[in-house]
Amino acid sequence: MPYRFKKGSASLASDSRPSPPARRDRDALAALERAAEQRVALALTERFAWFLAPVRLNALAEDLRVLQRNRALDLGLVVISVILSALSRSSDTEGRVRDAFAIYRQIDTAVDVTDEAFRKAMGRSAVVLQHLLQRWMRELAKVEAWAPLRGRLAFFKDLLLTDSTCFKLARALVAVLPGSGSAAALKLHAIYSVRADGPVSVEATAGREHDSPHFRPAWVAGALYLWDLGYNDYERLLEAHLAGAFLVQRLKDKANPRVLAWYDAQGVRHAAPRGPRGALARLDETLAATVALQGGGALDLDVVLEGEDVASILRVVCVPTDGQDRYYLTNLPREHFTPFDVAEIYGARWEVELLFKDWQGGCRIDEVARLSNLDTLRAVIYSGVLAHLLAREVTRVGSTPSDTPADPPTPRPGTLRVVADVSPPAANAPSVAAFPP
Repeated sequence: MPYRFKKGSASLASDSRPSPPARRDRDALAALERAAEQRVALALTERFAWFLAPVRLNALAEDLRVLQRNRALDLGLVVISVILSALSRSSDTEGRVRDAFAIYRQIDTAVDVTDEAFRKAMGRSAVVLQHLLQRWMRELAKVEAWAPLRGRLAFFKDLLLTDSTCFKLARALVAVLPGSGSAAALKLHAIYSVRADGPVSVEATAGREHDSPHFRPAWVAGALYLWDLGYNDYERLLEAHLAGAFLVQRLKDKANPRVLAWYDAQGVRHAAPRGPRGALARLDETLAATVALQGGGALDLDVVLEGEDVASILRVVCVPTDGQDRYYLTNLPREHFTPFDVAEIYGARWEVELLFKDWQGGCRIDEVARLSNLDTLRAVIYSGVLAHLLAREVTRVGSTPSDTPADPPTPRPGTLRVVADVSPPAANAPSVAAFPP
């Protein structure tokens, strides 16, 4: 049976309101604060000390051949400074670089470093930051520690949302990162996992690149995928359906699939009218020829979606919203999800916008408009995404009960791809036009 929300009880009378909780005294609050700080500090020390250890970072930089010997700057400290600068705000137009430099000088007070030397080192740190980002995500993919989804979403293994966000860049980068609405722009494509509460795929391209070619997930059977019309591709949709994944997308205005059957409000199936020689009628023809479908309510139909080499039966549902008919294409089972459920679930796609707001505001990836050096831009982007992952882990560890192991939430192997690699790509890897080595 389809899920139904239960209406809440009537408002409580004034005399039945619960009494406010007793206030803790100042000493109790201080003790609580110290306990929380100790809990987070202990977890973070154990979890991140190895990850951001300067000695380890310098060794990694040497392995990646970006560490220049006999230099006054400590590249490991540069990496740490760039990451920490993503979590602080500045009104300066080049705040990320200046703040990272200030943090570095606060850490290393023994050596006098010039601004120019730090900028060059920050550019070299991009290779290390990218490696750390890839390593972080690979570590996440090794452990199955996700908490299952709840409520109606418990039907799915995961809820995966895909979208992109764009950032204006300096004109000096137009040759490598051309934009569409501006001279130069960077676009970040992401797949956000609701179950992992974070991005499980990040790809950087030029701003003028279309979204659809950069959405090539390894489909997770039983997971639900939501995407907007910018990713509309019937071949991809059929591929996901045949792989056992669930999906919901808006139906394009000019889409006109063939209709096999329609269902009334009681869920009774009715064969759709046929055209000449028994051919299946198109959606617009079916709506025009069937009086029962012209009442202005919700619609639920079986349609045949055709690809180059395969065809499958999927659902088209229509839900009137704000005076407009909203059509959705999906393969969600009818016995579990009504047309209204489909429309409501599709609204969860906006969760990925919160990720982009975190990147832009919380992790300062939006402060790239004046950066004209490609290596510095790469350092800002990689450190921003990495800082976001670290901040999410801090929040999660701080809210985990002390008797619960704080293993990181992990994306499923194969669902994560971080591109813009400096190493030679594999034979089947996507091209990296945005950040050439």
